[in-house]
Amino acid sequence: MDFWVGGYVQDLLIIISLIAVAAGLRRVIPPLQTLGMPDALIAGLIGVVCGPAVIGLLPFSAAHLEVIIYHALALVFIAVGLQAPPPGKRTGTARSIAFAIPAIATLQAIVGLGCVLIWNATQGGPELHTGFGVMLPLGFNQGPGPAMTFGAAWEDKAGMSDGAQIGLIMAALGYTWCCVVGVVLVAWGRRRGWDQTKGAGETVAIAADAQQQRAPARRAKHGGLEPLTAQLVAIALVYLATWVFLELVTPLLPEQHQPTVWGFHFLIATGFALTLRPLAARLPGGSPLDNDLLARTSSTIVDVATCAALAAVSVTVLGQYLAPVLLISTVGGLATLLACVWMARRAFPSRPFEHAIVTYGSLTGTATTGLALLRMLDPQLEGPAARNYVLAVPLSALLALPLLIVIQIPVGTFPADYPGTALSVLGMLFAYAVILVLAWRFLAPLRFGKTPWKLWSTADGDRSGDAPG
Repeated sequence: MDFWVGGYVQDLLIIISLIAVAAGLRRVIPPLQTLGMPDALIAGLIGVVCGPAVIGLLPFSAAHLEVIIYHALALVFIAVGLQAPPPGKRTGTARSIAFAIPAIATLQAIVGLGCVLIWNATQGGPELHTGFGVMLPLGFNQGPGPAMTFGAAWEDKAGMSDGAQIGLIMAALGYTWCCVVGVVLVAWGRRRGWDQTKGAGETVAIAADAQQQRAPARRAKHGGLEPLTAQLVAIALVYLATWVFLELVTPLLPEQHQPTVWGFHFLIATGFALTLRPLAARLPGGSPLDNDLLARTSSTIVDVATCAALAAVSVTVLGQYLAPVLLISTVGGLATLLACVWMARRAFPSRPFEHAIVTYGSLTGTATTGLALLRMLDPQLEGPAARNYVLAVPLSALLALPLLIVIQIPVGTFPADYPGTALSVLGMLFAYAVILVLAWRFLAPLRFGKTPWKLWSTADGDRSGDAPG
């Protein structure tokens, strides 16, 4: 029938069914329960194996899933943005995340370009395109869409063979670091008690679960909206305002910049959500927004988006590039992992491990996979980490713009000006990293402490001198 034409409904049902299968496997496979890997990640991995990319058992369309992911990302940011902030003083943790993301992305670019320089030095010439190196922050930090887009452009304009495929491969390896290493990191942190470690902005350890402080569930009044319906209406109104804004603004911009603006729809949606929340509080009878229901809604959307994001990855492994790609991704993944663990208690005054996990997940996958990892520690996404991450993303995107410009310089001049341009850009990246860290130190609660050589700061004195954010 015509009602089923298009395939979007079928593909969404396949994704939901994969989540059901993953939940069933968790019940019958004890190691999955012990590890605590989110069902959405398990479902996404099943989708990769059973989907068109591998054995072709499930006939979903990766293009359809990308549409679902696109809209789900904005809906998650709206649902989190509509939630009221947790009580207590502001610690500046959101600002810390805003600096952490571009700083570590710059570190990834330094590692990637450095690996290319070392590889070519051992080979006696410019055999490996500089695009391989700068693809690390694109694939890990931006995800498969931007990585594939930049790679395809570099194929045409910079002579980077198979650039689009390299972008997809790097993004897929980033997902591996996020979903496999990230899950192990959470399990390791739990064993060491990192998830219960208090931050410098907290007076007691994290012992009280947010669910114990949850207000009683709202009930529908006679003739009134069901509370869950009210949350969905609020989310829909914000997204409608986002669409209207984009429809009105994008025609005023140059045509080449219009897709970029549509790609940042979730940042605009966050702004509208943060604007609506205080306005809703002034409505007669009080605000209809409910933190608990919004948190549950965001968790549901994250589950669907995470499964779809993983299942949509379609990669043809290019054997001739396997060695350099594995080298770059491995060194880059380790650098990202160590940096996120190191900064946990030094940069985040509250819930340090939770903030480190969501930052690590977003720097190796996407926003949805970062939030999926966070759900291992905060199942309802009602703690401060999810909200701080949402608040940090707009500023982090602005701070990352110079990086996105600089990394294209050595690609466009390869191989004519190699290695001179590559070395110059490497110096520029080091300089920008220093600028970001200094700004992070003086404008956000980053403190190096008395033992900066330790991976995990254990003493409260290591973060002495914190100022409220």
